[in-house]
Amino acid sequence: ETAIAKGVRRMVAVTRGAAASAEKKGAELASRVKSLAGTALSEAAPLLGSLREEVDASEISAGLKPVLRDEVTAVGKKVMEKKKKEMAALTDVRIQSAKEAAQQAISEGAKSLVHVVSLGLDAKLINKVVNAVSKDYPELPFMAVSEEEPGSKGAVLCVSWIPKQQVEAGLIASEWNSAALAKWGGKGGGKPNSAQARATTCDDLEALKQSAREFATTKLT
Repeated sequence: ETAIAKGVRRMVAVTRGAAASAEKKGAELASRVKSLAGTALSEAAPLLGSLREEVDASEISAGLKPVLRDEVTAVGKKVMEKKKKEMAALTDVRIQSAKEAAQQAISEGAKSLVHVVSLGLDAKLINKVVNAVSKDYPELPFMAVSEEEPGSKGAVLCVSWIPKQQVEAGLIASEWNSAALAKWGGKGGGKPNSAQARATTCDDLEALKQSAREFATTKLT
């Protein structure tokens, strides 16, 4: 069964060898979908997309295809639910780590803190870390940095927050992010006291952090 126009479907019936092939392929896909459902969710995740595409493209029973689609979708929902729970737990860990780094920075007399939080490119979760630090350490300019995947040298996201006093002294959040990501052409925006920016690649996280620290020091000296 295929769609050829809005509200118009085409049904193709086959017999003999073609029918046997369709039945065989359908049974094979059904077996793989069943195996996927019993696989550890972390292992199932990277297989979902390709299996869903294969089900859609395969010439199998018109009655079996929607059943397999639904089963693949159900596994996908379980994967997403598990991932959300894992990321929520990881965020709590990252918040605690960031708070400890903030406390150390203040005790050492640092004028700002640039901290890697390793939460992928999930701005919502990264902002939770930033908000927690700004609440407990309202006098400390803070930049959270997170790579798409740790050590991947891929995309990177910077989320910064700056107290009113430091904003008035000349440290603007969007400019701070831009300085950190200048080498990699990062772009973003926001308010003077809070902003975020992203670069599609970053091959040197330490250089990024150093650029951010130097820019903040220049503005706050």
